[in-house]
Amino acid sequence: AILGADKIYSKLKNHLKIFERKVTKESVYIDKKDFRNHIILVGCDRTGKSLAAYFVRKNIDFLVVDFNPKIVRRLTAEKIPVVFGDINDSDIIEAANVGKASMIISTISNYSDDITLLEHTRSLQPRPTTIFTAQTKYEAIKLYESGADYVVVPEIVAGDYIRHLFEIPGMGKSRL
Repeated sequence: AILGADKIYSKLKNHLKIFERKVTKESVYIDKKDFRNHIILVGCDRTGKSLAAYFVRKNIDFLVVDFNPKIVRRLTAEKIPVVFGDINDSDIIEAANVGKASMIISTISNYSDDITLLEHTRSLQPRPTTIFTAQTKYEAIKLYESGADYVVVPEIVAGDYIRHLFEIPGMGKSRL
């Protein structure tokens, strides 16, 4: 039952609506427009916050999916389209219109969630470009093997950037 929970839920969800509250505590801001060819940003804390600011500045259509109520409240106050929930929940996938997204960027560094999301995207036509964040090189390799287009390992990127700083004239050994 646990392994097939999503399939069971998808068959029973219409019968379970009688148990749902009409109004939930979570306030979610989603513009009434139908999202198509948009970017889905999974997680909007550190890295995601920077990306969201860039998308707003460049007027790029995007939607945030986040599981943190504080982040959802902040984004709602800023009028940034956001869905509160787990990206691997079938209702959240539907609400975010994953099937019509042009790109999915996951900044959450949760390997099992990322693999599940990646498995879902494999069946989509056209398939959105996928960018994931991994905690280790091993996870990055596994994500690539599972079909990820790009994977970022923050520790490696930070080390490469700092190493690059040493190559700037006046920043090398002479400054140490």
